[in-house]
This record gives sequence, C-alpha cells and structure tokens, in this order.
Amino acid sequence: MKRLFLAMSTLCSLAFGQTTWHGLSFGMTRDEIAASLPDFRLVPGDDAQHVHVFGLSPVYEMHGSRYAISFPFNVKLFMGLRSEKLERVTLKLIYPPQGPDEKTNTLAYLVAASEELYAGLKDKYGSPSEEKGSCPISPESLVRGGEHECSATWRDGQQSIEMDQQILMFNANQAPSVDYLVIYSKISSDF
Repeated sequence: MKRLFLAMSTLCSLAFGQTTWHGLSFGMTRDEIAASLPDFRLVPGDDAQHVHVFGLSPVYEMHGSRYAISFPFNVKLFMGLRSEKLERVTLKLIYPPQGPDEKTNTLAYLVAASEELYAGLKDKYGSPSEEKGSCPISPESLVRGGEHECSATWRDGQQSIEMDQQILMFNANQAPSVDYLVIYSKISSDF
C-alpha cells in the first residue's frame, strides 16, 4: 500500500511539475510566473469563463535560428478562476510585422515564421502525433494563392501542444488573413 501511495505521489508531482513554454509549469501561481519571467510584466487581460487571463509585456520575440528575423508573439496565460494556477498558455503571431521587420516581404516572412515555429516545436518535442495540411507552409503553395493550413499536435508528458497556422491569400492588392497560434494545455487526468 505504501508503494502504491509513493508511486501515485511521484506521478502527481511529475504531472504538476511539467514544464511548458519558457520553463513555466502548469499549476504555478501568478507570483511564481512573475519570478520565472523576470524580463516580462504580467498584464491583466479580459477574464474568460472559468479563467483569469494575463498577457505579457513586452511582447515575446522568437528569434529565428534559420533566418535573421524575429517573430513577435502575443502571449496569454490562463489561470483557473478558483485555483488561480496556470492551466494554459497561448502564443499568437503578431501580423503584420512591426518595427525593423515590417518592410520584410510578406510571403518570405510567413514562410520563415512557419518554418521556424514548426522546426522549433519539432526539435523540442519530436515528430507530432497528429498533423494536418502542409507543414511547414511552403513558398510554392503561397504563390498559388487561396487558403493554406498547417496544424500539428504534440503530446509531452501531461501537456498537449497544438500549433495551428492558417493563411488566406486574397489577391495582390489585399493583405492576407494570417493566424499563427500555439496552445500549451495541461492534459486532464480525468479522462
């Protein structure tokens, strides 16, 4: 009986300590998150159903390893309304690019962002357990116009990492509709 309790305690502590984006762990409090991210400031956001939402300031910059471009992301931290502990982290690419990269060719920027994001997650978590569309998004597919999608899901311990990249190309006179999103979620042990 003691062994069963010890094994269950170990599994619970491993699940609680699962590291996610930028070294955060599910179950962290607001103060623990602030201490883990000293270069960022937590900014209260609009609370959603059952969660408190916080953003980070300044925005998170993902620096490319293959390209000399930085990709800015808005980061949101979702805390349980009752527990006030971290339950989910989302990153959303800021598009169109601002600052020094705003003059970058749109198609080249979107391809580079797709490649960097997909490669970074694949390097960290291995091959995705599920994949839909053409990952990463290729320059050839963008030149043809239309809708492009790259979705992949990874499972790592007690978390799920979902990447969704969608681009809707209209015509040369209209900017594309772009949505690049990464969601880190704790996998519930209730299922």
